[in-house]
Amino acid sequence: MTIDYEAEWKAVETLPWCALVTTGRTGSDFFQSLFDGHPEVIVFNGQQNFHLFWQNAKSAGAGALPAPEDIIDEFIGVYIHRFKSRYDLVERKNELGEQRNECIQLDPQIFRQHALGLLGNRPATSRNVCLAVNAGFALTLGQRLTGKSVFFHHVHRIGGLDMFLEDFPESKVICMIREFGSNYVSGVENWRRYNPETDSPAYPIYVLWRAVDEARPLRHLPPDRVRALRLEDLGNTEILKRICRWLEVDYDPCLTQSTWNGLRWWGDKISRSSPPGHQPGFAASMVQNNWRDRIGRTERFVLDGILGPYLNHYGYPREHRHGAIGICLLIFAVLAPTRYERRFFNPKFMAGNFLRGRLKAAASGPYHYLRRVSLHYKWLVRLKTRDHVLLPRFPVAEPPNPH
Repeated sequence: MTIDYEAEWKAVETLPWCALVTTGRTGSDFFQSLFDGHPEVIVFNGQQNFHLFWQNAKSAGAGALPAPEDIIDEFIGVYIHRFKSRYDLVERKNELGEQRNECIQLDPQIFRQHALGLLGNRPATSRNVCLAVNAGFALTLGQRLTGKSVFFHHVHRIGGLDMFLEDFPESKVICMIREFGSNYVSGVENWRRYNPETDSPAYPIYVLWRAVDEARPLRHLPPDRVRALRLEDLGNTEILKRICRWLEVDYDPCLTQSTWNGLRWWGDKISRSSPPGHQPGFAASMVQNNWRDRIGRTERFVLDGILGPYLNHYGYPREHRHGAIGICLLIFAVLAPTRYERRFFNPKFMAGNFLRGRLKAAASGPYHYLRRVSLHYKWLVRLKTRDHVLLPRFPVAEPPNPH
């Protein structure tokens, strides 16, 4: 079939964009997979921080705009695992389908033809190339661009959002969140199991910071263009309908199915378990990791206190309510080593590294303990300054119409 690339470009050139970002192990890939089959949405196969790619691209760093053929070829090389998912082992897209034995197999040369056809004689700016590769991917899937209503772009890391917004300044942004303790435990323990290099006293602090503070730059966005979305709400059909209304697309039953290119997805390799076979969409087991039993009573008391406004705003349960006496206790409770820190306070661990001349490793436990205490005191001060990261979120129920 002959494609009128000029008409296809005009169909999407002025479409709105929505960027998806995350604050840790919050299910952003799963949420994106729900839009895989939505007829009005242009969505790539997984995360694609295009502007980070552009920043690092050899063909885009030569002091002038890249040759269109070169930047598209470089894009294919970086994202080959999105075209041939047998290479996408971390996301376990080599095990798609009901029997977990299927893969996505797209022809990169057909994609190249579509992306270059869409670009035409336009300059290969970051905006034009970003639009061409995302729209070109939809054409490669056999879709047509007429009838599309929005680009759904999984930037993933909030740090990459500024470059994206320079090209698409009117974009909406969805930030995935998760119950804080569940996010914390999943981020530390699942990554430690998958990648032993993260088994360090620094990594839990990084996970803590991501879960709470990484979203701070989003506070400066207009409140009508940013929403926090709880992972726990993705099984709520009413929430999914509200998301669709906010994106200005129709609700579609595909939002109850987690797929890539129409093939069922069973979750990434970092997760401890796969969803039940009879639940192709959201499953309650996705968010259950018994986190309260894993971090200890004192740490739960501390986190409930210093993150109280955060938990209240996003509708997460609190085990403790802290009055004036409780706040005073927090000042001292913060000093108690966490369960993850105690692993590195082990005298045998410290002495062994010291005797081997690994002084930095021997001191890493106490050093990062002090970093974590400092972070917690900073959050404790926010109880007074009220300088919390509280984004507008998709409500469970819309307020009644007063009229």
